[in-house]
Amino acid sequence: MTSILVEILQWAMLLAGSFFLVVGAFGVARMPDIFTRMHAASVADTLGAGLLILGMCLESGFSLVTVKLLMILALFFFTSPLSSHALARAALVVGVKPLLAGEGGRLERRAVEVLPPRPAGHLWEIDETEGEGRAAVKRRLDEQDIGSGDSGTLGLGQDGKERPE
Repeated sequence: MTSILVEILQWAMLLAGSFFLVVGAFGVARMPDIFTRMHAASVADTLGAGLLILGMCLESGFSLVTVKLLMILALFFFTSPLSSHALARAALVVGVKPLLAGEGGRLERRAVEVLPPRPAGHLWEIDETEGEGRAAVKRRLDEQDIGSGDSGTLGLGQDGKERPE
């Protein structure tokens, strides 16, 4: 009796995991911008693959294979949300604007205030005088303009050497 129950639970997990992976694939194909596509992919990756791995754990019984599958599951649960967050943050930093639902549920482009990346040795300054309770973020820069074409050097000059403070 318990073997039938375990087999039913195993098939339910495998089918549910497959369902979430297929729905996630459709979400990646149909969503309008990178952020919603990334959300669909990360949900499919975490939930779909997680259910598939749990179904395989039930199939393999109590063995070393189950321990290995559970370690892979833990790896999925830690790395998938972190990688999705890192990709979304990178997209925001380079200036990709998300599509947000506006009045009446229509999708429209809205400006999103994004802080530029903070190079090494530079601080953010908060200016409280520009609004009531709303802090305006300003960057303090040295004499050199860091944002002119060398944004990939992370605070280093064109020659790769550290900029003077």
